[in-house]
Amino acid sequence: SVVEFELPAHADDAAVAVAAAAAASDPANTMPELPTLKQLALFCLPTLGIWLSSPLLSLIDTSVVGLTCATHHLAALAPSTKLCDYVAFFCSVMGAATTNLAADAFAHGDPTKAKRVIGGSLTISIGVGIIVAAVLGVLARPLMAAMLGASAAANPAMWTAASQYTTIRALGYPAALMTMVLQSAFIATKDSRSPLLAVPLVAAVNLVADLCLVPSMGAAGAAWATTLALYTNAAALLGMWARKARTVASRPVPVLAWPTKAETKALLAF
Repeated sequence: SVVEFELPAHADDAAVAVAAAAAASDPANTMPELPTLKQLALFCLPTLGIWLSSPLLSLIDTSVVGLTCATHHLAALAPSTKLCDYVAFFCSVMGAATTNLAADAFAHGDPTKAKRVIGGSLTISIGVGIIVAAVLGVLARPLMAAMLGASAAANPAMWTAASQYTTIRALGYPAALMTMVLQSAFIATKDSRSPLLAVPLVAAVNLVADLCLVPSMGAAGAAWATTLALYTNAAALLGMWARKARTVASRPVPVLAWPTKAETKALLAF
């Protein structure tokens, strides 16, 4: 004969409680804690300041040129700064891709992969920046002629100044794209304050260089000042990221890494 044992009613409740406790302790079943408004503000406001750095350089150029140069130099900045800022805006997808891919790697507990993503993105940004600089430098005059329209023929001095500004500032695109990637690297680690620290330094370098170069060189001097500021920004952020990367526990990864085919495909597919 089969002997049947009946468990007490509270045994089922205990089993349910144990199962619930186990589920609650499972990280996969826990809901992430939502940030407070203060935490969001502390993260978002520095990020806003970071992305305003490029327009800030153009504003400084315009102000100094307007105060110290002839009118045609000031007029030349309108199309040239717009073109340079628009091209940089279209390239900002590299920064968005870097933030997404690196943050995903950090979230999955793979800092080595995240640093590989950032190092590969930096290398790609330099290559893309060189290509953009070369293309924009060659096409500066026809692009300015198209943007100025009839004004190019009516005022060749303005056309020449606009073309010179575009050609010189194009040299700064490798630094500009590197800066975008480095800013995205900090944001991927939830650090939006560190890249903000470089903005006052860059603005000061641009302003001092403008005051030194613009009175004698006009719009071309403003372009050289902005290019110098862009490389200052890239160098400062690269040094800051190199120090921060050493504090992230992972296998050694160079700051500038040659991306694999898969890493390049993932970045470009984004």
